[in-house]
Amino acid sequence: SMPSLCGRHIDGYTVIIVILVSTYAFILLQPMGGTASGGTNSQIREGIGELFHYITSWGGSDKNEGDAAPDSADDVASTEITMKRIPGVARSSRTAVSLADQERSREATEEGGKRPRRGSKQLLEELQERRERLAKARAERRERMGLGLSAAGRNSQELLGHGGQDPADEQLDFNQWVQDSSLEQEPCCSFIASMAKNNNPLRYRFGTEYQSCCRDPYNLTQLKNLHFSGSSTFDAPRFLQKMQSKRVVFLGDSITRQGITAMVCALERAGFPPLKASRPMDQPWGSVEGMPEEDHIDFRSEYEGNVRLDRMSMRQHKPESLGAVTSYADVIVLNVGAWYRRTKRRLYERHMEEVGQSLQEFLQKPGRQVVVLDTLPQHFETHKGGGDFHDRKSTTKCTSVDPETYRSSGANWHTLILRRMASKYHVPFVEAADIFLPRWDAHLEHRPKSNAHGRLVGKLDCSHWCQSSSLWAPLLARIQAALEGGP
Repeated sequence: SMPSLCGRHIDGYTVIIVILVSTYAFILLQPMGGTASGGTNSQIREGIGELFHYITSWGGSDKNEGDAAPDSADDVASTEITMKRIPGVARSSRTAVSLADQERSREATEEGGKRPRRGSKQLLEELQERRERLAKARAERRERMGLGLSAAGRNSQELLGHGGQDPADEQLDFNQWVQDSSLEQEPCCSFIASMAKNNNPLRYRFGTEYQSCCRDPYNLTQLKNLHFSGSSTFDAPRFLQKMQSKRVVFLGDSITRQGITAMVCALERAGFPPLKASRPMDQPWGSVEGMPEEDHIDFRSEYEGNVRLDRMSMRQHKPESLGAVTSYADVIVLNVGAWYRRTKRRLYERHMEEVGQSLQEFLQKPGRQVVVLDTLPQHFETHKGGGDFHDRKSTTKCTSVDPETYRSSGANWHTLILRRMASKYHVPFVEAADIFLPRWDAHLEHRPKSNAHGRLVGKLDCSHWCQSSSLWAPLLARIQAALEGGP
């Protein structure tokens, strides 16, 4: 007699059902790989495999059950030919669909046609619909991660507030720029012009060919004459007094370089031009193993009272570079962010954790001060409307960005991570989105700039900013306020 399982004879038809179940289960479970249920899925696959091996090892058929699976070479070949007529479907999926049709046809006959039949096309549509739902779920999860939600912030609603919004965003006012016709005559910083000399080693990064007051015809968009009404003014004499005998280091990428340029220009306009501005030939810490060659002090300005302003290049966080700066500086003004694209969000989170720990240790030293700057927004024409360079769809001109879209699109993800780090490690953080997001008119746009090799490039630039005094004044005032709030 034939072997039995749960009181039923094992025949060729039962083998068909087992193949159908195992194949269909594999199709359903396959898209879920890599999730938290991966262990359960593997156990199910293993159990189905053992059941399949157990039954098919017997073979045979039960004549009482009627139909039998194709077990001759001709039958198998005929079945495979039939499968090939269904384009774009994997062989295992086509087999499952074909056998499912046979099963439903038999059941419909036995039950007098009461059970509705589903053809191959309908089953394939159901499988495709399931795959689309899973793909949509993954996309939504990635979008949430882009807004700064991750395992690092375990309670995301507590961290960012209801709906994934940071409550700090509600405190920002994006309507603080007012028309000021007197700015039509705003002079350009003479320090920038002095850096443009051919024999000056700072020319290609601090001269007029890279940083501009934007009072020229290069831009497609005319710089507006606006005054920021939402902060106090930068007090140059008080700043120099507070910074006497201190080494102030602006640490970060090219946007941070624009920040120190704005500081030098503000001091110059107040009657305090640098006694000396240069590019140091030697680094104060000598040679540091593991420190990237491009991470170095590339600008220094010196003032009366032994005040020194340095700019240290660091596009992305490097422990060796930050360690060198913390061993040398008295005051650090830091931002890194623009060189991290959204796909590197977890790396940025981890790096900012390391930065926060280092800055906390630095602040424990007597007289040390730190300010973390917000990552400034960009104004490219994008698919999601957030202005992000990596989401751009046009290279024609810079465009305005709505504050709500800036948040909802996830373009402010750097800011969310920086705020969290600054709060966790008790480091002063300077907001900048309310200052710079409304100023889409103040980018360098198509103005030709010199690259590192001295060649002019004219690509659309909606990341770097005009070196207008009125544009940078509110950020400098906030930096000063943050430093004076410290020791």
